[in-house]
Amino acid sequence: MTTLAEHIVTVSTIRDTVPNMHRFLRRNLSSGIDHMIVFLDQDQPELLEVLGSNPRVTVVQTANDDYWLGRRPPKVDDRRKVNANLLNAALTVIPGVRWLVHLDADEAPLFDRASLLASDARTVRFPALEAVARHDRPDGDAREFKQRPSEAELLALDLMGVIDDPSLASYFRGHWAGKSAVRPDLGVRIS
Repeated sequence: MTTLAEHIVTVSTIRDTVPNMHRFLRRNLSSGIDHMIVFLDQDQPELLEVLGSNPRVTVVQTANDDYWLGRRPPKVDDRRKVNANLLNAALTVIPGVRWLVHLDADEAPLFDRASLLASDARTVRFPALEAVARHDRPDGDAREFKQRPSEAELLALDLMGVIDDPSLASYFRGHWAGKSAVRPDLGVRIS
């Protein structure tokens, strides 16, 4: 049985537009996420204002050398991993945080909140929704999301020249294997 003290928290390293950030927050906070920790990867005062005005969001500015002690990793993927693992370690001493999910700004996890909170697993993997690219929507508001195709569908898409090869990695632009949720634990490393 879950209690109100059990929380699902996300971690993201972001640099994005204000409209995209509004969608990202709305999409994820309405999906069952309790709190979002956002590491702001670029000096963006307007984005800081949007993030800082939401009581369910904690923002950490990481764009300056002070945060990285003068050794900022050149690749954003490396910065994401450092931030996610730093937060994982910090959350081990905060009671009530049951799960930590790493999300990119264009992602939304697809999960059942009650089942996730009831799980005794150390880590779980669930599908992530990836938006279908639409050029007819200048606002960028995603309304259609890709389903996981069968092998036959992948082969057909490859034969039609829609994708480069009949693989999930070619069909999806992001995390085709899904997203992981971990219990905050010093023995777990987020990669």
